[in-house]
Amino acid sequence: MTPELPLPVARKLKIYWYPQVPRSITEDTELDDPRKGRYMPFDRIGRDEWLEFVDDPEKADFFFAGEVAPESSCDLYPRELPDVSTLTFFERFPRKHIFLVVEDFRWAFVPKFVARGIISTPGGSDYFVDTPMFVTPLLSQLIKYQCANLLLDTDVTMPDTATFAFRGQESGHIPWHSQEHFLQHRSLLHKAFVLSKAPGLFEFASDWGMWAEPTSEKSLTFQQLCKDHLLQLCPQGRGPHSPRSYECSYYGRIPVLFGGELGSRLRMMGHDFYDTSFAFSIPASEDVLDVIDQLRAIGATPIKELHERAWCAKRYFDDVVRPYFLDPTKMFIRYLLWWKETNL
Repeated sequence: MTPELPLPVARKLKIYWYPQVPRSITEDTELDDPRKGRYMPFDRIGRDEWLEFVDDPEKADFFFAGEVAPESSCDLYPRELPDVSTLTFFERFPRKHIFLVVEDFRWAFVPKFVARGIISTPGGSDYFVDTPMFVTPLLSQLIKYQCANLLLDTDVTMPDTATFAFRGQESGHIPWHSQEHFLQHRSLLHKAFVLSKAPGLFEFASDWGMWAEPTSEKSLTFQQLCKDHLLQLCPQGRGPHSPRSYECSYYGRIPVLFGGELGSRLRMMGHDFYDTSFAFSIPASEDVLDVIDQLRAIGATPIKELHERAWCAKRYFDDVVRPYFLDPTKMFIRYLLWWKETNL
């Protein structure tokens, strides 16, 4: 596995920002706190530093079409889906249109025309196989501390044996539209873990969540679990994403992804411009025997290969996740320029 980061140096991006899309769409009011971090591309600072707004579509590098929050989640996140009829230049330049797919959603509910553009989302998946997808890490409190170098214990020691671990909520405040989907993945993975007699620990903890302060006892318990077990089970959360896949990479631990629509695989940030093959990704399935076979195959991987994957995970965090945290808009623009050079 050879990591690569073939992204060009960012320059100001000429962008046509549709007038019906608010400029404050990803406003971050806590940008001065390093523990908060900058959450998504095109935040306030990112817009000022890296975007040049143009009125002439012929001069635009890309077009910003706004946020997409799937219709079925509008009871919790009341946003209007973009109306393709109002995107005046979409049919001429579909692949230059940028959509932010956000919140807790299922890919099956995302309008198909969105897949003709470029997607930025925390819910990385190969559900839309041919769509350029810039996956963003969903920044938990722990990831923010990791990126800002605020944790005291940063030593990486490789375990001598391959064991699995999971600690997270069995359920929780889950939107109604994804509740069955969420519980299906977690319960199936738990069942497969038990039946496969995989070594390690699978623990449901109602008090654990991504907003836990990294210095709290419950977060320290989770961090120790990451350090003790080489293979970290990362089922999807409320949407098709898993913050723990990034959290465990910081410690040089291997994410084992599971979730998404049936037959699809979850993706991590950088899947198309950086070698993320250090992670295992189990296709979403309803057949527990399939998942058992996958877990057993992963557990049987030679320890030397697992250690190589683990060091790649650690480098990945330093090469991809931390730079994103420091300037998400810059990283996104580098990606867009790289994609434009290689595909248009």
